[in-house]
Amino acid sequence: MAGKGRTFVETDQEVGESARLLRSMLDSLAAHIALIGEDGRILTVNRTWRDFADAHGLRMADHGVGANYLDACRTDSTDGDFVRGVKAGLRDVLSGRRDSFLTAYSCHSSKRSRWFEMCANLCRADGARWAVIAHQDITERFAAQDRLRQRDAELAHVGRLAVTAEIVSGITHELNQPLASIVNYCDGCIERMRSGRLNADGMADALRRARDLAHQAGETTRRLRHLIKKTPPHNSSIDVSAAVREVLDLLRYEFDSRGAEVRTELSHDLPWIPADRVRLQQVLMNLILNALAAMESCAEDRRRVTVATEVSDRCVVVSVRDTGPGFPFEVGERIFEAFFTTKADGLGMGLPVSRSIVEEHGGTLTAARDGGETVFRFTLPLHACTRR
Repeated sequence: MAGKGRTFVETDQEVGESARLLRSMLDSLAAHIALIGEDGRILTVNRTWRDFADAHGLRMADHGVGANYLDACRTDSTDGDFVRGVKAGLRDVLSGRRDSFLTAYSCHSSKRSRWFEMCANLCRADGARWAVIAHQDITERFAAQDRLRQRDAELAHVGRLAVTAEIVSGITHELNQPLASIVNYCDGCIERMRSGRLNADGMADALRRARDLAHQAGETTRRLRHLIKKTPPHNSSIDVSAAVREVLDLLRYEFDSRGAEVRTELSHDLPWIPADRVRLQQVLMNLILNALAAMESCAEDRRRVTVATEVSDRCVVVSVRDTGPGFPFEVGERIFEAFFTTKADGLGMGLPVSRSIVEEHGGTLTAARDGGETVFRFTLPLHACTRR
């Protein structure tokens, strides 16, 4: 009995040491930690949790040991949908239906705005369940992500300016052609009026043609303005095939001047997807201009670019295929590295920026050789897609 008693005392001491060690560990963490039981009641909290409550005038009777955490969630927020989502997630964890739950929320005051991440993890022992709740201040992470987005937006804008500079002669041609025709129609109308050969039907036809050409020139300038305008990223529901056709219209002179044929295999029933139209068109321009440059060493009757759209594996897939010699096998993924280029006058930024834009949309951009052709393909997930 004595031996058993000594063993019991030693085990009790070990349990006490473990409890003190656990308490020290919890109190050393920067995150706000609470342990809650199956009924939602708080079993223990760490020092950071208590300090936060004191600093913000929160009563420990409502937010400390013994309080119901689910009730505290309801009283601390005015966002009913968010609270219902949090409570549902916590109940799923406490019931064992899921192992963890993660969400983020804002905590704004008159002095500053802060963001927190809340994580609940399921724990099991001796048939009982409880959850470890951790609130982590992620304000700096949010700020860093915002700075990164701003930097990416600046880089994308520089890329659009570079693309515009590359096609400016073609754009000038696209504008000069309709403007010259408009001048001719107007001169013809003036001449008819002076000579007394005024014909109402003929005048109306000439003016309609001039009007249509003016709309064509205006559309070209509108697209160019959207391309070079410095605006923050903006997602809207778009038809990717229509966006492709707009890019091909802008690049029509580039194909003609380089003696290249363009083929399209565009799906006419694509789901509309939430995306930044201008930035995706920047990706398309980069890929098509790269394809045209890659075929300069080919005979003109072999210069062909095929642009296709389709739906595959819950994604809209856009591919740009060219008949050029392609990039060396050993280059591989390096073509997507910043400042890497195989062109003598290239900056090596087009493909890295393009991949970054596609990845911001949740997609991927890849390159491969297929049947003697080079294929660049990017995907856009059908998140919250709509049909028009």
